[in-house]
Amino acid sequence: MDIRKIADILILIVIFSILITGLVETVLGKKEIVTLENRRANSLENIEIFNGFLNSETQNKIELVFADQIPLSEQMKRSYNYVNAVLLDKYIKLLTNKQKTQYVHVKKDIYIIDDYLVYKKCKFAYIRDGIMNRIENLNKIISEHPELDFIVYYIEKDSDIDFETNEKAETADFIKENLNQKNVQFGKLEVNSLEDYKKYYYKTDLHWAYGGSYRGYCDILKMAAPEEEPLKPVKIITSDKKVIGAKTDEIGTTDVYNDKFKAYYFNLPEHKTYIEGEEKIYGCESDSFETSAEFIRYEMFYGYNNEEVILDYNNPTKENVLLIGDSFDNAILKLLASHFNETYAVDLRHFNEFHFDEYVKQHNITKIICAGNLGYYLSTGFNIEE
Repeated sequence: MDIRKIADILILIVIFSILITGLVETVLGKKEIVTLENRRANSLENIEIFNGFLNSETQNKIELVFADQIPLSEQMKRSYNYVNAVLLDKYIKLLTNKQKTQYVHVKKDIYIIDDYLVYKKCKFAYIRDGIMNRIENLNKIISEHPELDFIVYYIEKDSDIDFETNEKAETADFIKENLNQKNVQFGKLEVNSLEDYKKYYYKTDLHWAYGGSYRGYCDILKMAAPEEEPLKPVKIITSDKKVIGAKTDEIGTTDVYNDKFKAYYFNLPEHKTYIEGEEKIYGCESDSFETSAEFIRYEMFYGYNNEEVILDYNNPTKENVLLIGDSFDNAILKLLASHFNETYAVDLRHFNEFHFDEYVKQHNITKIICAGNLGYYLSTGFNIEE
């Protein structure tokens, strides 16, 4: 038999074997996590195949399951992303060598400027109504609870400033001007230039790095407990492992665009932590950070988004505090809590119902801290509702 025909048959057998194995893996759904994209793998478990097979939405879901469960799918995606990112990086570097301070489009809504992956400034006219909705929700709660002290903190980031012109969005000032001022203090992390952004943020993630989170912690503490001195970092923890974030996940360039991990380490006073009712450790509390994972993510060190986290520092002469925020608050939760008695941190996105009045009374809370970035103030998922 011709060697070419033998080779063709062998290739067909390999391809057919992969497809059959992929079909078996798809049906069994063995893979639970897609580590490359930091998400749960699609499976057939929740798809009504027989009732809606001819439905295009069902067929699309089955394709997603097949793409996740097929053998070597992650390796193939990574190889494709790597080649794509290397070529893209070469092209971008040709441009950015001459224009380091100008946006160069990478993919989707993401741009690169001086080695930082960024979003462009949001047009305030497009988001004004969403921001006003959140302000009205806050004002309702504030006006109904004059006995409580409220602190509202806005975290500026890349979507709040045009790095080419340094023109700022109106968002922070708009929130401040329209908040009920009677029992509220307002503060913000200001980003007025690309240099500010570099001090406060990772190159590849949407979250603030240790410089930004420490600044935010100090700002909020000054409003919440002005008599308290902020904790001083003992040292900077470093790791040779790469930090990857939401922006690299979105564009599939984790092997090309990444950052080196750095974080402050603090000597925290003795305390107890309860995560959704169970006593556990939140985030990393050691003076070194080791992981078997290939990459490091923000949440691996600072802690994940949980429905409720309670930190008890056993300071009965101090206040109980409620922190209502988003993932940005994960990095400052333990620091802020060290200055109070009990601190309750809730992520309202995970609650089916959250009864503010009952919660505050039950836990003897006297101070409310609302802190987050643009997404926090735009999303109705963070609305505080009775």
